[in-house]
Amino acid sequence: MRHLLTALRRPPRRRAILQLANYKPQNPQAAPSPPSLPKPPKKPVSFSLHGESWSDDYNWMSQLSDRVAMRHMDVYMEQEEKYTEAVMSNTDRLQSKLHAEMASRFAADLSTPSLRWGPWLYYRRVEEGMQYSVLCRRLASLNEEFISNKSPSAGFDFTSGKKIEQKLLDYNKEAERFGGYAYEELSEVSPDHRYLAYTMYDKDNDHFKLSVRDLNSGLLCNKPQADRVSSIAWAKNGQALLYAVTDDKKRPFRIYCIMLGSDAEDVMILEEPQENVHLTGQPVDNHYLLCSPVASSCIPRNWQNVFSHDQQMSIVDVDFCSTHLVLIVRNGRKYELYSLSLPLDRNKVGALLKDFNLQSLPLPDHVAQILPGSNYDFYSSTMRFTVSSPVVSSAVGRCTHAAIRGRTLEAARKRREPVQGVEEVSRQLNSVSAVFLFSCTAVSAAFLF
Repeated sequence: MRHLLTALRRPPRRRAILQLANYKPQNPQAAPSPPSLPKPPKKPVSFSLHGESWSDDYNWMSQLSDRVAMRHMDVYMEQEEKYTEAVMSNTDRLQSKLHAEMASRFAADLSTPSLRWGPWLYYRRVEEGMQYSVLCRRLASLNEEFISNKSPSAGFDFTSGKKIEQKLLDYNKEAERFGGYAYEELSEVSPDHRYLAYTMYDKDNDHFKLSVRDLNSGLLCNKPQADRVSSIAWAKNGQALLYAVTDDKKRPFRIYCIMLGSDAEDVMILEEPQENVHLTGQPVDNHYLLCSPVASSCIPRNWQNVFSHDQQMSIVDVDFCSTHLVLIVRNGRKYELYSLSLPLDRNKVGALLKDFNLQSLPLPDHVAQILPGSNYDFYSSTMRFTVSSPVVSSAVGRCTHAAIRGRTLEAARKRREPVQGVEEVSRQLNSVSAVFLFSCTAVSAAFLF
């Protein structure tokens, strides 16, 4: 029986040997040639200025009011998109892998540090499975009692029978309004915390559209619905809204005023015909008038240097509160943050910065930039700064004055004190940016990633 099986196996082996002997390698198929690069049409326009002349072949792309030119622009952009898709088609798997890896680093309950304004704490958070964030707020008086540190959206007020968190604006729904894309340029809450005015980018028309939402009902107001809005400002009563619009060249040239709840048309209160003047709307608190006496002591040559020039330590930025002066200092290649009590010691005015009684505030490692944050209240004992770094930092700590003198930030890392539930977020997110809070009185600090 065995010899029969062996005989049955031989023919296939012989055929395989013959096939190998007669095998001729085939020429590899050439890779498909990449698509040709789209080229926009050339429409040269000549210019002359200051005795120089030149020609611009693509000046037509800037003619936003020319419908024919914009149609040509749309066709060219579609060709560019198809060309990009064709060239990058062999990297689809890599793109999906990178996207999945980046998405896995974001926490499902990611939330920004809350910002106190009046009786409310405002913040943004991303809901699980959603692409865009949600603007929320909650009462500061109920924050510590009812809000879970791990989940900012948790909490229930048993007195009123309502959830403490109030969703103000869901940007995922705004994306549905604007063709799947949500980009906010401006947002301002009215002084009475009743309305939210914001501008969203309308990519189909290439401008920002103004909308106002009633925060009590959550509904959009019928008016205003203005286009090409560049700046907004609320009146103190919270009922009047001023906004500036741009012309065809994106220059802010008109300011309108609208009364919320009124059926009247928006009133144009100012128009600027000069092309070199740009209008903007800001509340009166954002600027001041400087009155200078004519006394000889106020001329520049009689001014005094508060800090003398130091070759090693340079002041990058300064922020104030009623009791302290906060300095962002660059010491060599390292950024540092110092707090200095006010008023300054007159005996030391004009000395080097290091000669003052500076209180150093702890920072994460490898800080690349420090910027002042949203410090709206001049009399607040807490100030906010934004700290950025290209190196991942997982430290979330709160340091007291004693910890600053006797311990380093590594000690704070070992304690792992949770600050509004952001420790877990920072560990999962591996964020490169942090919001830095510190108290001017207790010299305590907290890093909110």
